[in-house]
Amino acid sequence: MSTVESPESARVIGEFLLSRGNSIRRALDRLDFEIEGFRIDPAGFREIGHKFLQRAISVFEQQGAASGHLGAAYTDRLDKMTLTAAPRLTGTGRTVVIDQAGIVHECTHALMDFHGARTTGAIHESAAYTAGAVYAVGFNVLLSSSSTRSNAILQAANAIATGRRFGNGTVRLAAGDQDVAALVQAIRSHTAAYPDADSISGTDGIREGLMNPWYLPRYI
Repeated sequence: MSTVESPESARVIGEFLLSRGNSIRRALDRLDFEIEGFRIDPAGFREIGHKFLQRAISVFEQQGAASGHLGAAYTDRLDKMTLTAAPRLTGTGRTVVIDQAGIVHECTHALMDFHGARTTGAIHESAAYTAGAVYAVGFNVLLSSSSTRSNAILQAANAIATGRRFGNGTVRLAAGDQDVAALVQAIRSHTAAYPDADSISGTDGIREGLMNPWYLPRYI
């Protein structure tokens, strides 16, 4: 299936991550946690929002994709997001929140790419699934899937999102924690989607390089 680049979709995603709307901003600000020492935080998502607006991350849309919930995938070596349709990310209805949570999931991969994260595939995915679930729970939405293996992953992520106190400072997660271990195991068990869950790999950063400190003051 062919894809075409969409600067407009990059703008929509960037503006979503930089949203000043009360409900969306509150949900994004709940995304503050560490997993195995790697920090996922609101300032990071705002930085990724700027990367979309700067087109340091490009966005492509599939042509002729089936309708339904928005599908998205981030490719770290290409700094590219691929979508199944034009994103509709404004509003707080259940369908929109599920699509927003999917974008948060993929933007977590982008944030880890930005920082050159080196970890296992299972931890990488655990961070992304946790972020998506935490965002959705901010609107009292629990993520689910008709696929048994995918649903097991989402249920484990929901358990972390509802069982920890997100939105009250940085939540620290470790692979040995019971809830995190359940999520990691669910990801490892979905071998068709994650055949390299136990492999350690690193990302290469996003164009314009890494920052030290990580975020410029104007982005915080």
